[in-house]
Amino acid sequence: MNAAQKHGAVVRGGGVVSDILQEKKHVKGIRLTSGEEIYVQVIINVAGPGSSAINKMAKVTDDMTVKTRSGTYPSTRKF
Repeated sequence: MNAAQKHGAVVRGGGVVSDILQEKKHVKGIRLTSGEEIYVQVIINVAGPGSSAINKMAKVTDDMTVKTRSGTYPSTRKF
C-alpha cells in the first residue's frame, strides 16, 4: 500500500459503501452511507471475503473469475 500511495493513490478505510456509481456501464465512483460520493478513475475492490457483495453492487459478477468460499455479506457491512 505504501508503494501505491507514493505514486499518488489515496487509501481510505472505515467507510460503508451503499452504492456503486456508474455511467454507461462503467464504474465512476462510490456512494457511502454518509451520503458522500467519491468519484475516481480507478477503484480497487479489496473487501476480502466481502468482495463478492461489492461485485454484485457493481453488477460485474459475470466478469469476475475470483470467487470467495465464505459467501456474501450485506452491502452495508464495514469492510
